[in-house]
Amino acid sequence: MSFELTRVSQALAHWIEALNSRGDDAITQRALTDDVALTRHSGLQKGVTERFEGVDAAARWLRRSPPDTLFSVVGTPEILSAPGRMPIEAEARYRVQVGEFVNQGTWRVTLAEDGRIAALEHMPDFLAT
Repeated sequence: MSFELTRVSQALAHWIEALNSRGDDAITQRALTDDVALTRHSGLQKGVTERFEGVDAAARWLRRSPPDTLFSVVGTPEILSAPGRMPIEAEARYRVQVGEFVNQGTWRVTLAEDGRIAALEHMPDFLAT
């Protein structure tokens, strides 16, 4: 496993912990930089639905998830940046389940030098209406 893939896999594991903890402060701070830029797209329409600047805003968003929400990574992340170049950029597929509801989507992440997520785009797959 390459250095970049190892770093992205570790960062996504921390992100999953933050999501599944519903924004626990310590867990979220381990996953995200203080000045993280998080963009959430909608599964119902094209375009950006919400933007969150900073780890506190991101944690507040995570707290909105229902208690039984579970996220996981599907497959192996794809490294988008050139080997040996910083920042590391990657895409990963995810799965979300809330009770009987299941969907998937894509995360696009940029890592800070310390391995935490500095930018993240949350892009759910479109839902049939």
